[in-house]
Amino acid sequence: MRIGFIVPTDLESRNFPVENAHITCAGRGAGKVAACSAAADLIFNKHCDTIILWGLAGALSPKLHVGDIVIGARVAYRDYNVYPLLGSTGLGWVAGFSENIFSELDPALRASLKKQLVRLFPEHNISEGTICSGDQFVSLKPGDEKNRVEKESDAVDMESAAVAHFCQSLGRGIKVGVVRVISDNADHNADVDFESFLDSFAEMNGKTYELRRGLLADCPAEADEILGAIRDFQDFPVSGVLFKDIWGILRERNTLESACYRMYDKFHLENPGKTVTKVAGVESRGFIFGAALASMFGIPFVPLRKKGKLPGEVLSDTYKTEYSESTLEAQKAAFQADDRVLLVDDIIATGGSLLAARNVIRKCGAECAGCLALGQIRTLNGTGFLRRNGMSVTYLLDL
Repeated sequence: MRIGFIVPTDLESRNFPVENAHITCAGRGAGKVAACSAAADLIFNKHCDTIILWGLAGALSPKLHVGDIVIGARVAYRDYNVYPLLGSTGLGWVAGFSENIFSELDPALRASLKKQLVRLFPEHNISEGTICSGDQFVSLKPGDEKNRVEKESDAVDMESAAVAHFCQSLGRGIKVGVVRVISDNADHNADVDFESFLDSFAEMNGKTYELRRGLLADCPAEADEILGAIRDFQDFPVSGVLFKDIWGILRERNTLESACYRMYDKFHLENPGKTVTKVAGVESRGFIFGAALASMFGIPFVPLRKKGKLPGEVLSDTYKTEYSESTLEAQKAAFQADDRVLLVDDIIATGGSLLAARNVIRKCGAECAGCLALGQIRTLNGTGFLRRNGMSVTYLLDL
């Protein structure tokens, strides 16, 4: 599960945690087009399979007040009208989206959102409701009538229905959750100290990292699935060695993708703001995760290979493993002086190969920005060895 946030405007994104920056589209602008552009970025560039729309909304229900939190149970368009077209049922109807105008959002995600929001914001009134979306503000004067969709909605925003529609039309199983804080009422009497309200909303923004962490904790099955796919083989390849076989992860596309997404996420969460320009994978299983992660980062991949397998001018470093001695090499031309290289491997055992990889990168004149691995073998404490040698280490699983 990879959760991304869409926060429409700069006003709504103040104080948003830097830990969430890599999976947040903030300040793209209000409205359907901007929101769908942000959703596409989260899905195709940031690899999210769950999108949370976080921000402000106007109240349509008299039961809602400024500061209340509404979790979207259903969404609909309030200003979409293709009535002249054959088969249209009028305002809000979109072919293939929802036969009854309103489209229900995922119940399990809604339940998880409610659980976490109640925990984080106990002082707020939190409820589920129907949210309608349109590209115009609702500004009702006394005597004005709500339209068909507005009458059945609790709150109004400019994005939720469009993002739900866009994600559904992709057919990729993308889940959409909507969390809206009421900022005003959809009438001419919305007299609030808006600056003061924005200050309090910015404080709420500061808790979205905890919200996201709580949502992930509600879905532990992914980590269990990854762990369950790793098999132990004692005395392989030599007596006394416990071999961690990751083939079970590789043979299932969903498990491999989940592992790579979680590694990508863990690196950003533990290293907010850190920039990397290349990913280097350590032969051989580091190639599998390294190439996938380089694609996620949108940067080049460089293989670090065993001695004698690379053409051209190479630089090398020798290291000891649990059971042998080996040499890693890199083509000198693979790195430039301004490169910040992220090392990727599958399992950290003693840490010797990753330290050698760091040394090779330095010999090439580049900087090692740290290493990222699927897991570490706790009893061998390779992560401790690497940290004592000045390396930043991020890993997903304790094995």
